[in-house]
Amino acid sequence: MKLSHFHLPLTLYLAAALVFILKTANAQTTASKTASDLTRIIISAPIPNPKLERDICHAGEQGIICDPHNILVDTANIKADEIDSFESILYGALSDVELKSCESGENPVNVEVGIALVRRMDMTRYLRDPKYEDEDEESIKDIAARQFAIETHDSWGIGHAECHTGIMLFISVDDRAIYISTGAGLKKVLTHSRLGKVMEGMKRYLRQGNYAMAIRNGLVQMRTYIEEGEPTATEKVTVFLEEYGLLLIIVLGFGSFYLVGLRQERRQREEYAMVRSHLTQIERDRAAALQGEYQCSSCAICLEDFTQQNEDGMWTLGSDGLPLKLLQCGHVFDETCWQNWARSGQGDPTKCPICRADVGGIAATAEAGTADLRHRNAPGDLHVPHRRFDENMYRREMGFRLLRLSQRYPRYVRPNMVQRWSQESYNGSLVQDRTFQNGDPSRVKTSNSRSGNGHSFGRSASSGPSFGGGRSSGGRGGRW
Repeated sequence: MKLSHFHLPLTLYLAAALVFILKTANAQTTASKTASDLTRIIISAPIPNPKLERDICHAGEQGIICDPHNILVDTANIKADEIDSFESILYGALSDVELKSCESGENPVNVEVGIALVRRMDMTRYLRDPKYEDEDEESIKDIAARQFAIETHDSWGIGHAECHTGIMLFISVDDRAIYISTGAGLKKVLTHSRLGKVMEGMKRYLRQGNYAMAIRNGLVQMRTYIEEGEPTATEKVTVFLEEYGLLLIIVLGFGSFYLVGLRQERRQREEYAMVRSHLTQIERDRAAALQGEYQCSSCAICLEDFTQQNEDGMWTLGSDGLPLKLLQCGHVFDETCWQNWARSGQGDPTKCPICRADVGGIAATAEAGTADLRHRNAPGDLHVPHRRFDENMYRREMGFRLLRLSQRYPRYVRPNMVQRWSQESYNGSLVQDRTFQNGDPSRVKTSNSRSGNGHSFGRSASSGPSFGGGRSSGGRGGRW
């Protein structure tokens, strides 16, 4: 009996010891896991090269995005298998832009872009550096973002090796920091003030956590500035007044420079640029539809932008200054374009030109059964909200817009191109289509003097799938 009493407490003691050991091991495992997770979300510069470490960067086929924390998939409703398509859209935003002034020779070189998104920067070296001991935490974040962008730009070698035509767009999400690093070859077109405007346009989407849309809009705005060329005298004066408040320099006679040359060649280039602008807008709208964010902002008949929005962000006035014609199917047009379309005999006036839906009950009809084509929508008549279209719904509108482009600019957009671009299986860039590029007046003029290597920026094909070897020459950063 005494032996039995002795063994019972001993068993309890052993069980309690075992429980203590298991809890201690579990606590150590949890602490180790927490430290591991913290290491994963904090990253040091330079960031891995997406062309060389595609899996780590979650990069697509083009290899221009490094997103080690998978931020785009987590925040932009982009599926993992759609990253390649999204990256191709971003690649197309700048890859065909050419700079014609470079010390390497007469042949133009392309702009090259790299994008890096991280959850948080490792700022240990900046916090420990005596040089920054007087800086507050927010200032150190700005300093770190600049160094991250420049070091990554140089490490990846973005841009032409001699002309330095690269752009590095760096975003640190938790630090709410952004920096755009540019090569020396872009300094004259992507000036300090222009980069500031680019970032201001991105901040709206960054604050919403829509990093994909912020990146896309930033690249499109930079493309616009590059294509415009160096700032005009008017823009320089405006920027100077905004930043300093004093007017010291007035440039005269700048406009006369544009009168030199053949008027016919200039007109053709302007027409080609207009078509390319429309195609770029269609690509932007297609990207927005892919994310369920597309909202019509221009007339599909004349392709001109609408001019006024209400407090809810809905467009109310067309390019003709009249209230919009909104159909019950959700498609919207300039009032004048709709009237002309209905009267011209180009199509059935009882059907929507885009989706062929019946318009007998259009939102603008004042009374049931009224079909007077002269009736105008009053602002208060727009009871049907503008619909947001997904990618499949947008394809029909995209086909109609391409057809209208072909009718207005048959020299550059041919029927066989419209047919190919409108196919559901076509996911390529419109402005990079070889047939369309062959119609570029400037390209036709210089085609005989170019080499036949195809890809015109970066190193030769033998150097492997990497960037061109360019370096950073600074840039501009900000916070949101």
